[in-house]
Amino acid sequence: MAGKAFLTHALGASGRVVVEIAWGADIHGDDALWTWTDVTGDLRDEPAMSIEYGRADEASTTQPASCTMTLDNRAANYSLGGASPNWPNVKKNVPLRVRIDPNGVGFQTVFQGNVTGFTPAWDSITGRIPVVDVLANGSLRRLLQGFEVERSAPRRFYTQRVNIPPIVYYALDEGPLASSAKATVGTGEAFIDPVFLSTSGDATLKYFGQGKLAPWLPEGLSLNKFAILKAPVPATPKTTEWWFLDLLVSFAEGDPVDGLFSSVSSLEGGESGWGARMDAFHKEVTVIGYVPGAGPVDLATASTSVLFDGDVHHVRFWVHQTAPGGTPTVNIDMWVDDTFVTGGYIASQTIRHPDGIILFATENAARYFGHLGFWNNISWAPFGGDPAYYTLGAVGETAIDRIERLCLENAIPLTVIGDTGNTDDTSLMGPQSKDGLVPLLRQCETVEQGVLFDGLTNGLTYVCRATRENAVASLTIDVGGKELFPPFGPTHDDARVVNKATASRAYGGEYTHEDVTGPQGTAVIGTYDTSITVHGTELGRIEDYAGWLVNLGTVEGYRFPTVTVNLSATPHLAAQVLALRPGSRIDLINVDQVFTTLGTSTISLFVEGVQMSLNPHQWLVTFQCSPFDPWRVIVLAATTGDTDPNLCHLQTDGARTTTTVAVNATSFAVETTAGPVWTTAADDFPFHILVGGVKVRVTGITGAASPQTFTTDPMPIAVPIHSQVEVWQPPVLRL
Repeated sequence: MAGKAFLTHALGASGRVVVEIAWGADIHGDDALWTWTDVTGDLRDEPAMSIEYGRADEASTTQPASCTMTLDNRAANYSLGGASPNWPNVKKNVPLRVRIDPNGVGFQTVFQGNVTGFTPAWDSITGRIPVVDVLANGSLRRLLQGFEVERSAPRRFYTQRVNIPPIVYYALDEGPLASSAKATVGTGEAFIDPVFLSTSGDATLKYFGQGKLAPWLPEGLSLNKFAILKAPVPATPKTTEWWFLDLLVSFAEGDPVDGLFSSVSSLEGGESGWGARMDAFHKEVTVIGYVPGAGPVDLATASTSVLFDGDVHHVRFWVHQTAPGGTPTVNIDMWVDDTFVTGGYIASQTIRHPDGIILFATENAARYFGHLGFWNNISWAPFGGDPAYYTLGAVGETAIDRIERLCLENAIPLTVIGDTGNTDDTSLMGPQSKDGLVPLLRQCETVEQGVLFDGLTNGLTYVCRATRENAVASLTIDVGGKELFPPFGPTHDDARVVNKATASRAYGGEYTHEDVTGPQGTAVIGTYDTSITVHGTELGRIEDYAGWLVNLGTVEGYRFPTVTVNLSATPHLAAQVLALRPGSRIDLINVDQVFTTLGTSTISLFVEGVQMSLNPHQWLVTFQCSPFDPWRVIVLAATTGDTDPNLCHLQTDGARTTTTVAVNATSFAVETTAGPVWTTAADDFPFHILVGGVKVRVTGITGAASPQTFTTDPMPIAVPIHSQVEVWQPPVLRL
């Protein structure tokens, strides 16, 4: 049997724990092919194994998961060097996992990560037995080490996403001190040809690092005043029937009398050879073909203002060979942002492979170019794989899709929990910035308001927002039944209060939301403000994010930051505990039987993080928690008989009791001081209200006009005349 007996006095003979190491595993390969070695026999009972993953609280970002344990090293199994029987595989980042089977049904993983240290030591009891203190961490530790070079969305696309790379790719995003640009993929070096510069001193101008294609792209190439960039295309032995050239452009909208002129050419043998060209002039584009010995021939012209709006656009030349009626014909088509603009053909010509790309611009208005990619090595119809979408920053991509794509591009295993496949259940991203991988993932987490963590799989886990909204309890702890382990108690402080929040869109625009008059409002307790930067689309409502932060930060009542269960004493909860992860809901029931002054029987919380301590005799699990209540979002009722606790119950703008309500009273009168009267429809009941701050269940209301008679469960305490009456914890609109 795998592992060894674990907590037998509570779990019985079926309880087992296993620690495994995948010696010699290819950490970049398929983890299904790893061979796991059971090392549980070397696990020391003291100190206890410790595991942590998830967030410290709702206001923190997830830190790398960790697992610490001590292993017996008398056989030198975990020593460095050739003396170890596991040499040369005792090294950093060897995979390690811990699994538990509490009931003989099957093992469940409570930690998976990579060893970041085998530290030699001596046992704490005799001081003579050689041991190693093992530290293992989740994938986030490695991803957060050092500093990742910033890469733009198109650079990531060309170098990481495409299955077959281009023949040559020039990013053209070199810094302002550059005088040329080496190919990012393929071979070649692009340069500004000084021969064609005007003689008015422009030869000293800088062109690299001066062009702003878009706010989310690094500064690139700026051309003007008869400047020409030449970028060689490597020769390939393959004879093609087509090729295409992609690039990003941004042309300023100028006065036509300026003679604004820009040209993109792909030529073989220069101006007298064979090639294709696009001229942009006076808000028109012309497709031109080169006939050897005859020079350029205009093939088609189309009016278009899209290239002259100052925004960044994706342009493609698609040159392909056909033979209508047996006559060899070369077709030259131009596409802009996935839309065909114009095209023409040259009859009696055979397609050829260009040996260079030329970018040309005149006059004073700068034109910005970048991210030239040339293909002839894959069968790719126009915009197959949607390169315009990715090179332009994947605007409108869902947050979940972006997380999945980024992990795929970087070969990071990802588990997504709660993806409904419905775009209404997630949020849309704006253009992908040039940040490193982890900041890009955090941007998605912020926009989607989900939870990203590591430590349970070989990679990352993402819990979608839709899973958190109106979540059902995955674990119920009976406080009255002594299932809660001390210490436990409420916290009443201002640590997580936010009553004023400013949300800013990453590339412009902001909105501030403030709760002024509520119980936690700025006029009541003072200002507690915060801010958030949202990398969402312009269609995304940043005001919703500001309001959402205030919703999370103005929860009334006590906080319960931690909840602990001792599974040595409550082994029947073990299976439920093992099923939990950050983003799960737990309910504490019958709380009033033990903590009578809290005034509630049920406390609902979200698990933000998990801490676990275990040895053969004890298994303690502590949950870092946040309130669940602000995640109750409005549900519209069915036509009849709907008792969902998250139904949208409308309340008046003001209501109060007309008399003192005695303890144990089951009916009392309520007058409406502003707004419509309360519902009397039978199938709207039951629901809960607050009467003078006291929660009570309403089973019916009678009376067509104010005052109305409320029928309720017995009032737990008496409340005075003119006590405020309102819906208890009304759910909010989802983000």
